[in-house]
Amino acid sequence: LDDSLLPASLQRPPCEPLPHWMALALLPAAVALGLWLTAACGLSLLQLPRMGALLRLVKGSFLDRALALASDAHEALHPLGIGHSYGPFAGMTAFRWELIFATSWDGEVWEQLEFPYKPGCVDGRPRWMPLGHFARLDW
Repeated sequence: LDDSLLPASLQRPPCEPLPHWMALALLPAAVALGLWLTAACGLSLLQLPRMGALLRLVKGSFLDRALALASDAHEALHPLGIGHSYGPFAGMTAFRWELIFATSWDGEVWEQLEFPYKPGCVDGRPRWMPLGHFARLDW
């Protein structure tokens, strides 16, 4: 199809390359974007072993081997804490040290300071928080 047959609104002017100074100025941004996309895709692939638990795979199939390879990478990066659960309840522990702040006017009688989101009495009813919001500790 000859471009001269197209309406004038669809015809494009010839493309001119970027000036060298502009290409050099954009190079760091392009490299940073490429690295960011590589890291984002690579870290999302680390979630494959979790998905493999949901599937019934034929032993030795391509997908089984790919998930085994992803699982090996997942385990190799385990000490670095990369590709693991994140969130307020990702790693629940049975014990936690608690900081207690206290003030005294005379150095003999001490009064404990209470902060709004400091875990106080563990036997008490928890404070109300808006749905989807998990308050972080004040200390």
